[in-house]
Amino acid sequence: MEKEFNKILIKVAEKLKSKPWKKVYLVPFGPAVLSMQIKLLVYRILYIETVDFLYAGHGVYYDLDINLRLIAAQSNQFKIQNY
Repeated sequence: MEKEFNKILIKVAEKLKSKPWKKVYLVPFGPAVLSMQIKLLVYRILYIETVDFLYAGHGVYYDLDINLRLIAAQSNQFKIQNY
């Protein structure tokens, strides 16, 4: 299983390095662990967050564009203020 994941992730890394990207959309599919690894790979190579599509059923999708850096910064502020 790990060898197959590595093959897929190498192809994704090559694609990410093939040109400059301003946004990367991620549609999670298949094993959740693979989608998580792809998301992390995008961040490690491009230093940008993915925009994730969430399928809500009945043909309805939501795009989640969450700024995790901002959340991380806010969590530190909250901890310091309430310590």
